[in-house]
Amino acid sequence: MAEQTPSDTPEIRAFKQDLEAMYNKGIPFYTKDYLKDILNQVKAHKVGRKDDKIYLTNLKGEQVETIMDPNQTTIWKDDRCYHGEHLDRDSSPYLYYRSIQMMLDPQDMEPFDLQKAYLPIAVLYPAARQDTHFYYAVRPSPHLTVEKLGELLQTKQQEWETSAQHRRLNQVLTNHRHLLASAKKIVAFACGPLAKGRGVWNTSGRQHALLLSLQRMLAALSSSPPSPAENKPETETGTKSSSSSTTTPEKIRCFAQDPAYHAIDAEVLKGRGVECLEDPEAFLELDDETVVLSFAPNVPVRQIVADLARPVVIIQDLPDDDGDEAGLYDVDCYIDSSSPRVDNTMTNEYIALPIPSDEFLDGFMVYIRKSTT
Repeated sequence: MAEQTPSDTPEIRAFKQDLEAMYNKGIPFYTKDYLKDILNQVKAHKVGRKDDKIYLTNLKGEQVETIMDPNQTTIWKDDRCYHGEHLDRDSSPYLYYRSIQMMLDPQDMEPFDLQKAYLPIAVLYPAARQDTHFYYAVRPSPHLTVEKLGELLQTKQQEWETSAQHRRLNQVLTNHRHLLASAKKIVAFACGPLAKGRGVWNTSGRQHALLLSLQRMLAALSSSPPSPAENKPETETGTKSSSSSTTTPEKIRCFAQDPAYHAIDAEVLKGRGVECLEDPEAFLELDDETVVLSFAPNVPVRQIVADLARPVVIIQDLPDDDGDEAGLYDVDCYIDSSSPRVDNTMTNEYIALPIPSDEFLDGFMVYIRKSTT
């Protein structure tokens, strides 16, 4: 008789079958109530208003106890790369998000625990991290002033605004402005830390430049009428606005969430109208009036967004699957992988418009929600 592998026991096979059935029924794995409950418990624990236990509700409705002790042995193995989280924050508990693919291939726990296997989010201490990407953890600490970092970010924004990508994005948004009227805020995930020693991270600086320009573009589009000379949308449903009067620019609120931010990053961004939020507060800001910006996060943002809201616009890095639909058992998928539920949402409810790569940033996709009328 062939030896049974740990991932092929009757218990695990039954679990996978049940979880897949729950997913295919459309049961949301992430809800705002669930996120709020975790946030409130973790906050209470951090300030000493709660004992050393928190309780997470799994997808079966069971209360799963978590001991909040950094020295407590855990079954979890978090092997994601750090993506820049700095060492001085490594004493705090953090949220560990699990995609549907990770849950169906539970190699992130040892031994297998049936109750915990149904958790889409766990709360861990850094001892659970198995990361070998040490480069990210030892990045240079900031050694520059708020004023200097602001100047460097301004330079990145000026570079971005002369790029072909900026022109293409502006054209895409302008051509589809009739679908953007409900956009009231931007929520950005994983744009990365800005400050690096005495300089700025190139990619992070450029992604924040995109964020700031996007805020400006949306405000400008809200205040000016369509021009008769504007190109028609490439593929869309709905009717263009016939308004011809200029209005006061809409104030576009802007939020950003990345555990890698330093205090100086948050201060510089605050001065430019961007409020930095702690995990999972940015997810709680998501609604149907949101524009989402996300680049290579180490949490399954695509899947979380699909459960929580239908944003007006979603801007994110290109899929890594060459256009193939994502499966539930794609064990080689990356952290922010798509899924059948995400693919169905994006195909049926959004217009997909690519922004090609150039010397400034890698290519990315702009998804604009179709008209519902």
